[in-house]
Amino acid sequence: NAGEGSGQSVIDNNRNIVATWGGASVQSGTDGVNTHFIGHNPGVFNALFQVGIGNQITVTDAAGTPTNYTVNNIVQVDDYGVGVADGVAYIDQIAGTEGGERITLQTCVNESINLIIFASAQ
Repeated sequence: NAGEGSGQSVIDNNRNIVATWGGASVQSGTDGVNTHFIGHNPGVFNALFQVGIGNQITVTDAAGTPTNYTVNNIVQVDDYGVGVADGVAYIDQIAGTEGGERITLQTCVNESINLIIFASAQ
């Protein structure tokens, strides 16, 4: 629960944890908005490369309450949030709060490309 102000420094200090960055700065499975999580590769988010459409991801809030999300889109974007394959500007979907109860997971593919996983609550 770090938000844009400190999310990057949180993960830079420990490659084995993730932090919120965009969207809601505090994860809640009941607030009806997007929470954007960032994590390093190599590091804890290396596992994202094994995720596929339809996979389930469970995220707990600070109280340990779980929310299940289903992966509905996977894209690679440049550092400006523009899709590498399709040229679509995904930045608002990645870091915004619109779109209902959902999560966005982000990790680096390399120094200029990022893997983005979009998942919505069941």
